[in-house]
Amino acid sequence: MEHFSRALPQGGYYPLLRSWDMGGFHLSYLGEEYIPERFPFRENELRTIWGCIEPFINEGFGQNLLIYGPPATGKTTSIRIVFKQLSEIGRALPFYHACGTTFSRVSVYAKILSELRGHDLSLKGATFQDTYEKTMNEIAKRKKRLILTLDDINYVCQLPDFNQLLYSLLRGCGEFGVDVMVILISSSGYINLDSRVMSSLRPVHIKFRQYTKREMYRIISDRAGLAFGDRITEQALKYVSEICVDLRHAFAILAHAASMAKNVIRLDTVRKAALAVRDSNSHAKLRLLTPMELEILKMLPATSTEIKEAVKRRGLSRTTAWRIMDKLRDLELVTAERAARRGNVMVYSPLVDESCLRNLNMRQRSTESFCACDTGRLSIILQRNSGDGDNSLELRSLEML
Repeated sequence: MEHFSRALPQGGYYPLLRSWDMGGFHLSYLGEEYIPERFPFRENELRTIWGCIEPFINEGFGQNLLIYGPPATGKTTSIRIVFKQLSEIGRALPFYHACGTTFSRVSVYAKILSELRGHDLSLKGATFQDTYEKTMNEIAKRKKRLILTLDDINYVCQLPDFNQLLYSLLRGCGEFGVDVMVILISSSGYINLDSRVMSSLRPVHIKFRQYTKREMYRIISDRAGLAFGDRITEQALKYVSEICVDLRHAFAILAHAASMAKNVIRLDTVRKAALAVRDSNSHAKLRLLTPMELEILKMLPATSTEIKEAVKRRGLSRTTAWRIMDKLRDLELVTAERAARRGNVMVYSPLVDESCLRNLNMRQRSTESFCACDTGRLSIILQRNSGDGDNSLELRSLEML
């Protein structure tokens, strides 16, 4: 999904689960595209978001936003809910872009222009300046107020293209008479942007905390009621809410359990589904690692000092060691805790079973510069060396259960 206005038809649009509504189960209610009519435990955050947007659409001054928090805590869903309301306001132009899927400043402006004109535009031979001017002129002609949401920015915020996109939005729109509000969504409240961008952005920070187990049980029960009716036992629901990492993980287990169940989803079914989801997810993550990263993972548990020494023996830098550990943490393959009475030394422990490492089929891979993933999607930026010294970035998305 790239444009919320296109992704909100009356009947719903669920790209991951649309073919799974069968046998009386309605799994689209478990999909990431589902927009709940009620959004419990996020009422205050929604009020704050709307309070920043409302003055802007009423021809006043809007405040840019940085929405941050752990995965699967309702950040993107909150924007979906707000954008659904904005779609009924003619002067508002809400636009959403997931940076963890594809990103370039040209593509963002081209997609906004496509949204306005109602058809896809070819980017062949398109320059940034030309696409930027056409987009801004189109917005100005239609007298729209652009509300641009950029999701998963922690994956791209250090790229020059990202800073240039924000700078062109925040400082370059005056000559076209276009009003722009920017909403950034990140897993972290700290974003390392160009100082010129930060001085213009000055966002209001809105933190989304992790759901409690009680809150997750309530949300899981509500969704399961919509998806399964009375065809899931209370024991199964309690088990899923206890063992799940987050809501996205819980819905993946329930969806897999539904594909295994003949009639009623019981405790033994969700137990088998949880193991299948865990193993499938772990293997998919491990296949994204380079041989060096796998070697580091196999030596865990280890301290940050021991890891840096292992990397140094390979003739690599301390920065490379930190990059490897950041990647393993982003993939949720390791945990990190501060070592007792040892200053800034961290202890890294593996979260993946040894059997997964043993069974992994080692194949030749491209060198990966960065990887990010969640239970539903793996987004990888692969850095390929073309052989002539030119390193290019390729962004790839893998869909998985």
